[in-house]
Amino acid sequence: MIEVLAGLLVLGTLVVSVLIARGRFAAQMAQADERAAAIKALDAQVTTWLSGPPQNVPIGRQGALPDAPGAFWQTRLIHQPSADRLDAAVLHVVVFKRLTGSTRMLELASLDVLLHQQRPGASQ
Repeated sequence: MIEVLAGLLVLGTLVVSVLIARGRFAAQMAQADERAAAIKALDAQVTTWLSGPPQNVPIGRQGALPDAPGAFWQTRLIHQPSADRLDAAVLHVVVFKRLTGSTRMLELASLDVLLHQQRPGASQ
């Protein structure tokens, strides 16, 4: 009788452990899918910016990220001496999402892009 109870206790512990692990795995998969969608949307957004004239690249701005519900992008320039030597600037783009029921933000993805800066009077 005691062996049966001990076996049920071990089996119950195993079932609970598996269910907890499954829940954590499902949450990780959902977060990974959300990050992958944000990266795909960011790639499309940056491609749109870079395919147009240089003034189309938003510097120091933010906006909604199409194809990634609830996510938004934010840009800023990063000073980098090696980029300066190339007459270029580094644009840092970050994708955030507001956490549900909170004022905190979750960073989903980030990207640094090297932008060529046209010198005044220089020809292409």
